Amino acid sequence: MKIIAPDLVLRLTDAYTGERPHLPLELALAPQAVRMVENTRGYHLLYYRRGKEPLNVTISVTSPYYQPQRLSVSLPHEGLVAIELWPERIYPFPRGATLLCGQVVKQGQPLAGALVTVKTLFEKIQTRTNAHGLFLLFPRKVDGERLIRRNGRLFLPGPRGGRRITLKIEISGEPPVKKHLRWPVGEKVETLVEA
Repeated sequence: MKIIAPDLVLRLTDAYTGERPHLPLELALAPQAVRMVENTRGYHLLYYRRGKEPLNVTISVTSPYYQPQRLSVSLPHEGLVAIELWPERIYPFPRGATLLCGQVVKQGQPLAGALVTVKTLFEKIQTRTNAHGLFLLFPRKVDGERLIRRNGRLFLPGPRGGRRITLKIEISGEPPVKKHLRWPVGEKVETLVEA
């Protein structure tokens, strides 16, 4: 029996859980694969009819729960193509999730595509604003022993261990905008940033 290797192996993961993404989810391919198989571990095996010429495949992933993703891959391609899906604000976060949500505006208008970065003592977290200027950040690495305790609340420490973190907004061709704030653990913090 002849085993036919897939032309492309694709893995979609939820950035918040590190697991398979929530449904509904639409995976679109251009050109469409002749055959697509999703195995029990969540890998998508894609098969194409192609000659000796390279083939460019555009992969698009859309879902109400995640920011849209689009990338191009040239076949033949060796190795796994991993796409991490970043949650949108309507994502079903568990109660008590530690979230930093906000909107970036310029002259009162939402600013799409701005790079939003925050550094904690444990990690650097980045995302881009969506079409409405909205962003959502959450920590993935937290050391409970190094959290800051104040008045019965826990806070994520900033890069130097203090209670304040710096939210940095970067827009192409403009100086970055910074906003200092506190990020309590187990709470949702909302902020508006004027760029």
